[in-house]
Amino acid sequence: MLVAVAYNARFNLVPAPPESSDSAMIEANQMTARQNVHQLVDILPEGSLDDVIDYLASFSEPDEPLSPEVLAPVEEGREDLRNRRTVTLEEFARKHRL
Repeated sequence: MLVAVAYNARFNLVPAPPESSDSAMIEANQMTARQNVHQLVDILPEGSLDDVIDYLASFSEPDEPLSPEVLAPVEEGREDLRNRRTVTLEEFARKHRL
């Protein structure tokens, strides 16, 4: 919401909805946010649109559940965290000569 307000103030995109009932305000705010997103996309350079698509796609639900092959390393990493089998970024970089 703060981002939409900041963009609204900066780009003067969509006026704030008029004072009204709570449900109407919620609906108006949702439309305002959607309109802000559309207008922001319209002013983006063509070269950045692939990044925007990837970013927005990350919010969608996966088409199918993750397979056991994908979930196994995730659970292994969680188990490492629980058992404090971790290294600092500095240790990792030193070990891998980065």
